[in-house]
Amino acid sequence: MYCLAPSVYAADIMQLEQQLRVMERAGVSCIHVDIMDGSFVPNLSFGPDFVKDLRGYTDMKLDVHLMVDEPVRFIKAFAEVGSDVISVHLEACRDMEHTLDAIHAVGKEAGIVLKPETGLGKIPLTVWNKLDVLQIMTVAPGLKGQHFNPLMLGKIAEARQFSEEIGRDIDIEVDGDITPDSLKLVMEAGANIIVVGKGLFVGSLEDNIRKYFTIMNSKGEERHALLNRN
Repeated sequence: MYCLAPSVYAADIMQLEQQLRVMERAGVSCIHVDIMDGSFVPNLSFGPDFVKDLRGYTDMKLDVHLMVDEPVRFIKAFAEVGSDVISVHLEACRDMEHTLDAIHAVGKEAGIVLKPETGLGKIPLTVWNKLDVLQIMTVAPGLKGQHFNPLMLGKIAEARQFSEEIGRDIDIEVDGDITPDSLKLVMEAGANIIVVGKGLFVGSLEDNIRKYFTIMNSKGEERHALLNRN
């Protein structure tokens, strides 16, 4: 299933409730929430209280991306405030399997996130078998104003292929300067969850969502037809 996940880090916080209503009317079913600790990444962002407030405003799926050192410390706190998916950086975990088990233990979908420089070979098969989501960063995490790295297309395609080879229906999520042009490329490579920030929130949010949905629906139909031919 293809999913557009607007990143609230790019939203206008003073108009967030209004923007959430626009997203819901436009058919968005999932929103992406970046959590930064100022240590694993240089910036600071939201905490559990913000996610709690979001849950009070919307029933949309909350996809929480923890850009924090030793994220296992925060899993319970973010689970309790309404997160649906909790993804953690492989680079930030001392024990990846234990961290994923902790996420599943609180009844949430578990994901890992890879920086652009981290290869898929760093993920043991035992970890692949615990994954619900693999998020591939197409920019360095925690910094605004970066450009999409096309070298990540090969990683996306490899991740999709390996997921199928091991018989796992893992969501492949991409995050980082996804424009209408790069959207087509990442979907062709095999991504099915698309995080978009400024591309949605600059200009008319509703019109931008429709533009992305139009591309996603078109590429989804192309992929479905190709799979049926094979």
